[in-house]
Amino acid sequence: MKILRKLKRNVLWHIINLTGLSIAFITALLVITFVNKELSYDNFHSKSDRIYRITTESFSSAGSMHPARVAGELSQNLTELLPEVESLLRILPFKRALIEINQNRFYSNHAFSCDSTFFDFFDFKLISGTPDALDQPYKVFISKSLAEKYFGSTDVVGKIIKVKHQQVPDALEYTVAGIMQDFPENSHFHAEILCSFTEYDNKTSWAYSYMMLGKDVNAEALEKKINDLISEDRPAGANKMLVHLQNIRDIHLHSHKEREMEANGDIKSIYLMLGGLIVILLIALTNYINLSRVQFIANIKISHIKRINGAGRFNLIMDNMAESLILSFCSVLLGLFLSVKLSGLFGLNPDFALWAVLSIAFILLIILSGIIPLLFLWPKMNELSALKGKLSYSFPLFFQFLLAIIAISISLNMSLQMSDLYNKHPKAKESGLLVLPANQWNAVQRFGLLKTELLKSPYVKNVSAAMEEPGGDILDGINIELEGLSDQDFAINLFTTDTNFFQFMDIQPIAGELYTGTTPSAEWEQKAIQLGNLEAMGHEDTEMYKTLKDDFVEHTDHFILNESAVKMLGFKNPEEAIGKRIITHHHMKYIFPSGIVVAVVPDFHYTNLHNEEEPLLTMYRKTFNYCFLIECKKEMVGPVISDLEKLWKEINPEFPLEYELISDSYQKIYLPEMSQLRVMTVLSLISIILAALGIVAMTIFNLQRRIKEIGIRKVNGAKTIEIVRMLNTETLRWVLISGIVAIPVAITIVNKWLENFAYKISIPWWTFALAILFCLIVSACIVNLISIRIANRNPVESLRYE
Repeated sequence: MKILRKLKRNVLWHIINLTGLSIAFITALLVITFVNKELSYDNFHSKSDRIYRITTESFSSAGSMHPARVAGELSQNLTELLPEVESLLRILPFKRALIEINQNRFYSNHAFSCDSTFFDFFDFKLISGTPDALDQPYKVFISKSLAEKYFGSTDVVGKIIKVKHQQVPDALEYTVAGIMQDFPENSHFHAEILCSFTEYDNKTSWAYSYMMLGKDVNAEALEKKINDLISEDRPAGANKMLVHLQNIRDIHLHSHKEREMEANGDIKSIYLMLGGLIVILLIALTNYINLSRVQFIANIKISHIKRINGAGRFNLIMDNMAESLILSFCSVLLGLFLSVKLSGLFGLNPDFALWAVLSIAFILLIILSGIIPLLFLWPKMNELSALKGKLSYSFPLFFQFLLAIIAISISLNMSLQMSDLYNKHPKAKESGLLVLPANQWNAVQRFGLLKTELLKSPYVKNVSAAMEEPGGDILDGINIELEGLSDQDFAINLFTTDTNFFQFMDIQPIAGELYTGTTPSAEWEQKAIQLGNLEAMGHEDTEMYKTLKDDFVEHTDHFILNESAVKMLGFKNPEEAIGKRIITHHHMKYIFPSGIVVAVVPDFHYTNLHNEEEPLLTMYRKTFNYCFLIECKKEMVGPVISDLEKLWKEINPEFPLEYELISDSYQKIYLPEMSQLRVMTVLSLISIILAALGIVAMTIFNLQRRIKEIGIRKVNGAKTIEIVRMLNTETLRWVLISGIVAIPVAITIVNKWLENFAYKISIPWWTFALAILFCLIVSACIVNLISIRIANRNPVESLRYE
């Protein structure tokens, strides 16, 4: 009952404390639950400590490239050479496969073919079927959710599904050999269709490759051994290549390579969230400790009476502990209730075992924080009695706003960086531009007809196509040399587009003119591809090859270089490159013949900006442009989509239509950074709320201790505005000091985050000024509202207050 009376007497303090501690506890539960999930990726595999993904990093004159897949049969050859490797697993994506089940057709980015060792490596569960089915051709395992959605049950063994690779004209027919349990969320990839690899051996040039190392094998030593073997066999003058072994448990948070199986998380996000959580906990605990301190001082007379009557430090500590226990218990109950409600919004599953541990730890932390003031203030009770209303709360105020200003300024700079990136991408803000990404081979061959029909619409401004979608990685390469300099070979990235691509994207040449004359026909391109394939397979003596060769007409190409390519080739300025002949070296030499440079364009940032723009050679082609681009009048997007759907059904009836706005295409490549920005924004808001709660409590307490002083000033003629100005001075002074100290800390953190990007903003001074100004406004509003109410009281009442 005594505790309840005490709680009732100080109800305002306890409401403020309960609110602040509950917010901090909810934040702790959600952040630690998320972090725990992120750190658990691929830990559920029993052999996870021995499973390593092999990747290669190559260096050339065009820059470096580090894809998540391995080119060629490297992994297979290494497995045969290295006794440390027990087995190999290769997983080949179908690249946005078209799936046909009964009468249903849909796209899937989660369809793969693989070696029969798949279930030896990974502990994914089978509901039906046996793993050895992957040894047989044309067998497939499908996920439980896929079976239930398209077959209506999981009793589907023996059923037929068709899988069509994006870049081949015909579908493959598979027999269902079993059902897989849906892959756990904390897996670095999620297959819903898993086909046998036997019939696809001729397509293993780019496969995600995993090695099972023997027990007690040192991965770092093995990686060095592999690189030594490769360097010995590598011909002199060849581009440098490094092999990397990455444990699967590190893929999700530590891998951001080109062509990842899925978008990964980022360890920087974990550090950011944990740092933000620490800030919030520090602010909340500072509030609580400070309020406990001022309560102790406010009740100093009661403490003296208890001391005179024989109460010792232990008795006071126990009273305070009981109060802290009730408060912390209520905070935990409220926090648990709200966290259960909020966890679904953030895609989190409550981990009640983890939450129980965190609850106990939080309660103990609050109890300890409540005792700390007593331990330091007990010896100074006589001095505290003489304070007579003079109580400084400068350090807690300084500390809270220091953390809040740092958080706000970091959020502002992160937002500016992301906005700057979007502005650098061509057409990023165009709300009337539709992107049809990763279209099927057959649809690509019909693009000319689709374009002709779309341009008949008065609402369509332009239509174009390119090899990659906006924001996609341009990884295809070609070796070239300048005519007359045959001793110097350059590797350069290759990009194919429709003839109007640069006009479509509003990219103007800085030298030369964009070629718009006659380009090779689709029939010419098909002959060129066939000739190249027959020659690569050694079929030059066949009648088909001879006929194609006789009918084939040589073509001189027209190349467009970007500024980086001009610098790489050694030209002093873009104009010098115009008209120069470039000789190409490619295994598909007929489809990519030699030609002349007709134009130079700026580095137009079509791909992501995590890395610097690389040398790029663009040529006009029809066969490889898998992404379609449609620009329409902004206010007529709806009617254009309606017309597009009708046209698509007529021209490509066998393929579903999927489209997105260009802004969405660019946003996909910055998902980790956007997540970090959202997290930082939320944490900044929480830190401001907690700091504001602290100001409310401390302002009320400080004013209550100065009521008599305020009454005397009013009797002597002081105006309300003068009293309010006096009461604001200390608070605003310490907010300014916090801001000055916060600036170098925030600059250091922002600069570290900006290292993720090749193109960075210059940190503007006004972001820090705005953060400080915001905190000044918040603190001034709180202090003024409370101060005006106190200052307007009758001076007689103020003088009678004690």
